[in-house]
Amino acid sequence: MVNEAIPQEAALRIADDVVSRILEGEAVILGLGSETYFGLDLIGTRIWELIESRASAKEILARLLEEYDVEPEQCARDLLQLLHELRSQGLITLADA
Repeated sequence: MVNEAIPQEAALRIADDVVSRILEGEAVILGLGSETYFGLDLIGTRIWELIESRASAKEILARLLEEYDVEPEQCARDLLQLLHELRSQGLITLADA
């Protein structure tokens, strides 16, 4: 499951055993089951907030392109890389999984 592609339309959600807080504009994330600690910068924190609202990868990409001055291809690559890393660490899942 972890190595599978993330469907662009599938809603994402934070895994059940994950707690997070925003501290000074940056997300601090802890996977309780895996004892995985993760920190996100400002843009990563914005992505985390969108995941909290169960947005899909496609919706997150659209929001980032609206909110930041970034090349669409670079934004898509960076977003998918972060989503895959969060998913491989067990911090996010597909909403229907």
